[in-house]
Formats: sequence, C-alpha cells, structure tokens
Amino acid sequence: MGKKTNHLGEVGKAASMKLLVNYMLAQSVAAFSEAVSLGINLGLDQKLIHNVLTGTPVAAPVLGVLKGKLEAKDTTPNFPLYLMHKDLRLVADAGYASNTPLPLANAAKELYAQAKAAGLGDTDFSTLYHHMMNEQ
Repeated sequence: MGKKTNHLGEVGKAASMKLLVNYMLAQSVAAFSEAVSLGINLGLDQKLIHNVLTGTPVAAPVLGVLKGKLEAKDTTPNFPLYLMHKDLRLVADAGYASNTPLPLANAAKELYAQAKAAGLGDTDFSTLYHHMMNEQ
C-alpha cells in the first residue's frame, strides 16, 4: 500500500492504522465532493474547480489520482463503497470504545450510508462524489 514499512508494534496495531488511513481517504472524497458542489452552486465550472482544488496543497494527493475517474464517471470498484462504509462504522465503534469523540467520522459514515442506501454499495467508494452531486 505504501512505499515505506512502518513497524507499529503488537498484533492488531496495523489494522488500527489501516482504519485511520481509510478514514482519511473517505473524508478526503467527502470534503472534495462537498466543496465541488458548493463551487458549482456558486457558479464556477466543475472542471475548473477540479483543476484548481487538486492543484493546491490542501487537497489530498489521492484526489489528483481520482480526478480522471470522477470526470469520466467511472464507478468501477477499486474499493467498494460498502466496504468504506463498513470501515467508517469500525472507526465510529473504535471512537466509542476509546471514549474519543468523532463527529466528522460519524457524519462521513452517514454520507456513505446514504449512498449505499441509494444502491451504490457495489460501486467504487469515490462514487460518493456523484451521489453528492446528484449525478447517479
């Protein structure tokens, strides 16, 4: 998954780290989708928004990788949306178990739940973008 090996300690810590990575990935797509939606509603061109936002240091690098997939409306699953929703549920459960408030994780979990309920569970997790744009 990465270029660097990180020794995380005892058994189970790698699974915890994987949840953190997937949590950040889910949030990156959700935040990008919401920003693009706002930009369109403010009268900006969608492709221009994509180019500007993915060229800034505030955008997660994965958004540059996903940009072409999103623009082509390619929903072929690399990582199915239903699995991302499952991981966000696990993140929320971990927050509960560790007494860590995670309001943004829970909001993202519900966004992915809405997309899954709309029949997008077997598509790529990035299809959340199209769901939030009302394009599916």
